[in-house]
Amino acid sequence: MRTKRMSLRTEESYCRAIAGFFAWAGWKSPDSLTTDDPLVSDYLTHLAVDRKVSASTQNGAFNAILFMYRHVLKKEMGRVDAKRAKTSQHVPEWLTRDELRSLFSVLEGEWNLIARLGYGTGMRLMELLRLRVKDCDFGNGCILIRDAKGSKDRIVPMPNTLVVPLANQIAHAEKIHAQDLAGGFGEVWLPDSLAAKYPNAAKNFKWQYVFPSREICSDPRDGRRRRHHLFETGFQTALRKAGMKAGIKKRVHPHCLRHSFATHYLENSGNLMLLKDLLGHKSVETTQIYTHCISARNAISPADVL
Repeated sequence: MRTKRMSLRTEESYCRAIAGFFAWAGWKSPDSLTTDDPLVSDYLTHLAVDRKVSASTQNGAFNAILFMYRHVLKKEMGRVDAKRAKTSQHVPEWLTRDELRSLFSVLEGEWNLIARLGYGTGMRLMELLRLRVKDCDFGNGCILIRDAKGSKDRIVPMPNTLVVPLANQIAHAEKIHAQDLAGGFGEVWLPDSLAAKYPNAAKNFKWQYVFPSREICSDPRDGRRRRHHLFETGFQTALRKAGMKAGIKKRVHPHCLRHSFATHYLENSGNLMLLKDLLGHKSVETTQIYTHCISARNAISPADVL
C-alpha cells in the first residue's frame, strides 16, 4: 500500500477489514484461497445480514479483500455473489443562523476559528485540519484545498470576516514553529515524494499546518518526531460540548457546518453548479439534496391554509 502511496487511514482501514475477514474464516491460510472460493461472498453476506453494517462498510471490506487478492496474493478474485447492504439516503442536518451564532459564542480559541472556517467555506473536517500556511492566499482572497476527497484539488473563497483571525492564527503557528526549530525539531510531514525531492522543505514555514497540534508526536510510519495538525477528535468533542452549552437540540458535529454552508449559500440565491465545485462533489446530483431541503422548508402545509 505504501508503494502505491495510499494514505495511512486507508492502510489502517484495509488492515482492519482483512483481519476481520480472516478472523471470521477461522484464520484460514491466505495461500489456500482460490479464485472461486465462496468465503468472500459468504463473509460479505455475513456483514450485511448478520452484522447489518452500512453499504459503505461492506464496500470497504470488499475493496480491502480485492486489494489483497490482486496485489498480495497475485490472484484474480472470482465472481462475488453476496447480499448487498442497504444503501440509505440521509437528509442533511444543518443549523439555523441563530443557532450558529449561539454556537460560535461559546466556542473558544482555535476551535472557534475552525468552526467558523468550516461554516464559511464548506470544507470537510480533515481539509480544515490539514490546511497548510502556503495554501492560504490572502492576496487573492482564497484558500487552496489540496488532495481532497477523490485526490482532487479545489479553491474556495476566504471569508472576509476571517481574514484577520486567520492571519493571527498563522502568526501564532509561526511562533510555535520558531520554538520547534530552536529545540531541534520543526519538521512537518510532506506528501508523496516531496520530502525526498526537497529535503529542506519539511522545515520551511510555508509547509507547516495552520492549526498545529499542542505536542510533538511520533509518526506511526517512520517513527520520526514531528508536530502534526490538531486531531479531529478534539474538535469533534469541543463542538459537541459547545452545542450542548448553547442549548442546541440538534446533533452538532463538524459536517453539519458544511451542510449549513451549502443550505445558506443556496438560500442566498447561490449557483448550484458553483456550489458543486465549492463542495468538491463529483456529481451535481449529490449537491441537489440541498435544494430539496430548502424546498421542503419553504413548502406551505395544507393545515396552514385550511
